[in-house]
Amino acid sequence: MSEFTVSQLLAAADRDARQLLGHTTPDDGPALTAAWPDLLRVAAVLLANAPQHGTTQTSDHPPTLDGHVHSMLAEAAAAPPLRLPPPHGGCARIIDTWYQAAAHTSRAARVPATNDRVLELANQADPVAVRTRVARTLATVAHLAGRELQAHTQRRVDVDAAGPRPNWVMSKGNPPPGNIEAQWIRMLHRHEHHALDHIAVPSTGSRPEPAPDRAHSAGRALCHRHPGPRRRAPRRDPR
Repeated sequence: MSEFTVSQLLAAADRDARQLLGHTTPDDGPALTAAWPDLLRVAAVLLANAPQHGTTQTSDHPPTLDGHVHSMLAEAAAAPPLRLPPPHGGCARIIDTWYQAAAHTSRAARVPATNDRVLELANQADPVAVRTRVARTLATVAHLAGRELQAHTQRRVDVDAAGPRPNWVMSKGNPPPGNIEAQWIRMLHRHEHHALDHIAVPSTGSRPEPAPDRAHSAGRALCHRHPGPRRRAPRRDPR
């Protein structure tokens, strides 16, 4: 296990997620989606041992990140089964890093307060800083998984439409290809926006990060997008 602190581990996972932006293709969509339930699972473990805001979730307060993660995990578990490859390698690194951070916080909750080394490794800047890192990483991965899975599914549907009449058209009760994927894509988009809700929550004694524009996806809120294709000028009539 590394000797990095929880804050350093969360920063490393956030950096790994950001580095995936611009380096994935539609072929990575299924693998990114396969990693999503595991990422939510370790996020729930990590947040369970992290310092709390001091405000519990009630009917008078909006859902906390902890509550949203649990609801997203339940939704992912109830989603229709989708044939997926092994999780994406970049997401696997994030999951492993988060497990190391969760191990530090779990040990700090069990050992006596006199164990300075354990407490040093579990030292988090503040509850909002921890949850901002986790929320931003979740939003980035959910954005990538939803975008690439949508492109991957659309490409497959286009290939089926261009070919001969597929067999699924003639069989009752068998949904056309892309229906289950569409449910996962919508779910990933919802989860992305749930995570974005917790990126810039102000806290006492900490400097809040700039809030992303909710009208844009995490791709624009968390990174610079490449400019679109340049439009050609209209041709002039030689006459």
